[in-house]
Amino acid sequence: MAGLPIDITGLFPAGAVMAPIAVLIGFVAFILVFKAVLGFIKNMVVVAIASVAFPFVLSYLGYSVPLTAGSLIGFLAMGIVVYVVVSFIRFFFRR
Repeated sequence: MAGLPIDITGLFPAGAVMAPIAVLIGFVAFILVFKAVLGFIKNMVVVAIASVAFPFVLSYLGYSVPLTAGSLIGFLAMGIVVYVVVSFIRFFFRR
């Protein structure tokens, strides 16, 4: 295992030839899942900012929207719930 910054050969019993390959496959799978989760969280933050900004835009346009902490939290929750539901549906019905 020359070239690895850490020695993982001691983690496996003698003669376990496939174990380092399984660790490598697990590491690659972890990176791919981590990247997908990070992208989901990033998109959720964007949706949260847009959801909180929405009542301010409505108020600027002349609509009577209360700009209280409760209404902002309500818009925030509604935006995140809609994003999660749409993401869930897109995950299962993707072509």
